[in-house]
Amino acid sequence: MSGDASTDTQQPPRLCDFLRKDRERIIRQWKSLVRDVPAASTLSGPPLVDHFPELLMSIAEILETLHTGEVKSLADLPKLHALDRLDRGFDLKEVTAEYALLRRCVLDIYEADFGPHIRIDEVRRFNEAVDEAIRESVHYFSEQRTRVLTALDKVAASAAGRRSLADLLDNLMRVCVETIPAADESTILLLGDDGRLHVRASIGVEGGVERAWTLAADEGFAGKIAMTRQPMTLRNAAEDPLVKSPHLKAAGIRALHGVPLELNGALVGVAHLGSRTAYELSDEDKALFRALTTKATIFIYESVLRTQAERRAAELDAVFEAIPDGVYIGDAGGIHRVNRAGLRVLGLEQSEVLHASLEELVTRIDTRWPDSNRQISMEEQVFSRALAGEVAEYEVVVRCASTSEDVMLRSIAAPILLHGSIVGAVAVNTDITERKRIERALAEERARIGAVLENIPVGVLLVAADGEVVLANQNVEELIGSSPETRAAMPLARALGGESVRGEQLSLVRDGERRFMEVSAVPIYDHDRIVAVVAVIADITDRKREEESAAARAGFEQQLIGIVSHDLRNPLGAITMALTIGLRRVEDPRVRTILTTALAATDRATRLIADLLDFTRARLGSGLPVALRDVDVHEVARHVVEEVMVANPGRRVTHDAVGEATGQFDADRVAQMLSNLLTNAVRYSPDESVVEVCTRGVEGAVRIEVANLGEPIPPELTARIFEPLQRATGRGGGIGLGLFIVREIVRAHGGKVTVQSSAAQGTRFTVELPRLPPR
Repeated sequence: MSGDASTDTQQPPRLCDFLRKDRERIIRQWKSLVRDVPAASTLSGPPLVDHFPELLMSIAEILETLHTGEVKSLADLPKLHALDRLDRGFDLKEVTAEYALLRRCVLDIYEADFGPHIRIDEVRRFNEAVDEAIRESVHYFSEQRTRVLTALDKVAASAAGRRSLADLLDNLMRVCVETIPAADESTILLLGDDGRLHVRASIGVEGGVERAWTLAADEGFAGKIAMTRQPMTLRNAAEDPLVKSPHLKAAGIRALHGVPLELNGALVGVAHLGSRTAYELSDEDKALFRALTTKATIFIYESVLRTQAERRAAELDAVFEAIPDGVYIGDAGGIHRVNRAGLRVLGLEQSEVLHASLEELVTRIDTRWPDSNRQISMEEQVFSRALAGEVAEYEVVVRCASTSEDVMLRSIAAPILLHGSIVGAVAVNTDITERKRIERALAEERARIGAVLENIPVGVLLVAADGEVVLANQNVEELIGSSPETRAAMPLARALGGESVRGEQLSLVRDGERRFMEVSAVPIYDHDRIVAVVAVIADITDRKREEESAAARAGFEQQLIGIVSHDLRNPLGAITMALTIGLRRVEDPRVRTILTTALAATDRATRLIADLLDFTRARLGSGLPVALRDVDVHEVARHVVEEVMVANPGRRVTHDAVGEATGQFDADRVAQMLSNLLTNAVRYSPDESVVEVCTRGVEGAVRIEVANLGEPIPPELTARIFEPLQRATGRGGGIGLGLFIVREIVRAHGGKVTVQSSAAQGTRFTVELPRLPPR
């Protein structure tokens, strides 16, 4: 006898008291036995026990009526248990098996504890109560199962038609409302990728519930169900603050019952059922709604997966067709799938052409090696090698079927593995015909550029932004060598910093000899980024030496001219003085003529020496000295014109003085400049022509113009007429320093001189001198 039982076998407890006292013991033994029922084997805790403890207490009360004479019943407990088991997928046999095991547990324990002393009337009444529970459960289970099956048939028929998810959900909501008489509204919300609950179907609400209506997964009535994963019921949804949907509030929904939609522990969504008239839905209606939604969740989940799979398949198809390269998928039996680019690159219109064995495809598609033009065998094809488990890549030539032209392809293939086994291969063909053409053109262009670089007489160096030498012709090595110190002396770093270096001179020692280089380095930009520097190096050693030699010669010549000119002035001065004294004392006309001629020659020599001295000063870089003071240019010009007319009797020279012409000038130098211009004008113009001189005061300056009607200056001489030792024409004497001295006098005053010469207008020299000396 068990230690839990009463030891007084002569006076056993009443069966009703035994059930109350040993309820936990009975349930514990029942739980161990009911595990053999298939539908109950996966249940544990409260879902397994369900209403059986309350059922035992109700049976105890019925048994007690033997002593009290009262009338007791099991109420709705068998129905509720039947609904729970129907919802959990039990069949009728499994439901009756639970009751049978409960009866067995009670009687076995009671008999084991109290043996022959038990009261047969109590046992009989106990069996009657259990039989009543079984009858009620079986009847209600069958009735509700019929309702559920009828409703599920309608839902399954909708799902079997493989219609859209929206159609399936609409049909489910309609079945719920039609099957449950108290229901006026039914809505289903599915969990989206964004983690929110989205209304996907609704029926019974005026105008329907907007499909755009969403809730957070923890918001409102549906959100709380989703969060707790438990059913929930409201008595007056239209007034309950937990309800967030304005549609349900506007519809005046009273009773509202919601259940979570779960599959394999994952939340799929939430469904709720509402009534406008009732404040409470019956347990039968709730159970039926739960059963319908539980079974329909499978269809919903399958439809969602199917929709997602179809969408992803469409996306993959779009991606497959959008790939610009040719893609081929197949096995030894041929190519089973190819995109449009794959057909285009082969010049085919229909993919069926590729539905042939590899042996046949090799003969249909002319594929050759680029170098030898030999046809590629079946074993060498990248697709064959991929089917053998390799990843193969070639460059091949294929004859395009539509154009009969050769196309260069980069072909790569890899095996397709499934559970470690090769089930096919995928190949990709990239048309590289144009790229190869460009590469050949670039190679030819590089060769031409290389030939040019190697033949130009300067060094060309191309350096990348990281300092690496990208290109250097042979002259670079010959000019600067490869010494890091010499390369460091190049202005490359400055050019990489954005500076453009042009004509910078460098001195370096090569093979024991001092050499001079002229270097230019400029940055090369890609948009705003410096990507390289190009440097040009020229050997200027010979030019440098020639310049130094020329400078030395010029210096020597200028010094020689200066020395000779200076030393000649003294004897010429003595000769001039002697000739002047002789003219005063000699009366003989013949002697006076000789002396006059000699004095004129001496004056010309003196003027020539003066020009040579001025030339030497200008060439040595010191410029002509000027002594500035207040001078009226009109007066200076008047005296020069008079002197030239005296020296050239019979020539007409006019002077036109306009405005005020005073300023800070060197009167002697201005007279020298004007005398040179006027002497040239008289010398290079016809004797009968008029030479015009005009001095004019203008704003801030004095302008001097000398014009004659002589032969025009040739255009090729105009640009260098003011250079030393240049002469406008072959007429006249002199050594070509007059206009050079004019320019230097004008420069010393900060002015400018120009010339205009034509056959129609003659020749006009214009000098403009600022009134104030330059600062």
